[in-house]
Amino acid sequence: MAGKQNLTPSERFAKLMNVIQLFAKLVGANVLDPNFRLNSLTAIMYILCFGFFSFNFYTIYVGVFIDNKYTIILQSLCIITVGVQGVTKHMSALLNAKLMSYICSELQNLYEEFECKQQSYIDLLNNNLVLVKRTIFVLFQVNFILTVAAFAIPIFYYLVLNEEIDIIKLMVPGVDPNTAKGNITYRIFHNDDITDIVYDCKWYDLSVSEQKMVLIMLRVSQNPPIMTIGDLMPLSMNTALQLTKSIYTIAMLLNEFVQ
Repeated sequence: MAGKQNLTPSERFAKLMNVIQLFAKLVGANVLDPNFRLNSLTAIMYILCFGFFSFNFYTIYVGVFIDNKYTIILQSLCIITVGVQGVTKHMSALLNAKLMSYICSELQNLYEEFECKQQSYIDLLNNNLVLVKRTIFVLFQVNFILTVAAFAIPIFYYLVLNEEIDIIKLMVPGVDPNTAKGNITYRIFHNDDITDIVYDCKWYDLSVSEQKMVLIMLRVSQNPPIMTIGDLMPLSMNTALQLTKSIYTIAMLLNEFVQ
C-alpha cells in the first residue's frame, strides 16, 4: 500500500495510459504508442465490420422487398448506427494517430514538470487523475451492463417464455430460415450449440435423403470444426460473453492497481 501512495502523479498517469493502451491493442488501434503501425488486428476489425454492415443491409433487403416487413428497417438501423459510431471512432483514432500520441507525450511531460513544484500542484494533478479514472470506470460499467443485458434477454425469453429470439437479427445470403435446412444453418450462424439445434429441428418433415444428411450433421456436430482466435479459443457468442466477463474482471484488478 505504501508503494501505491508514494507514486508520483506522472507515474500514476503513465499507468493509466498503459491500461488504456491495453484495451486499444485488442482492437488494433494502440495509437498512443509512437511506433504504432497498422497490423493484422486492425485488418481483422475492418473485415468484421464490413461483414457486419453487409449482413445488416442484406437483412433490410430481405425484410422490405421479400417479407414486406418495414419494421426491420428501424431494427437494423438501430444496430447499424452503433456500428457506425464504433467505426467512426476507430477511423478517427487511426487518422489522428500521430496527434494523439503527441498529446499523450505532452501530457506526460506536463505531469513531470508540475509535480516538481509545490504540493498544491501535486494535489491538483492527483485529483485530476482520480476524476479521469472515475469517468472511464463509469463508462465501462455502463457498457458492461448493456452487454450483459443483450445476452441475458434472449436467455430469459428462452427459459421463461420458451421463445427463441436473436441478439442481433442478421440474415445470411443464400440461407432461408423458414426452411428446415435453412433454419439449422441460420441458428448455427447465431448460436454455437450446434448439436441441440440439429437435434431439435423438424427432421421428420424432411425426405429420407435429407434425414440421412441431418444424421450425418448430428454425428459431425459432436466434434465440429470451429473458427478460432489465434488457435487460443473458439470464435463464438459464448466466447464473446466470457471475454466480456474476463475484461470486467481485469478492469477491476487494473482499477485497484492504478490506485
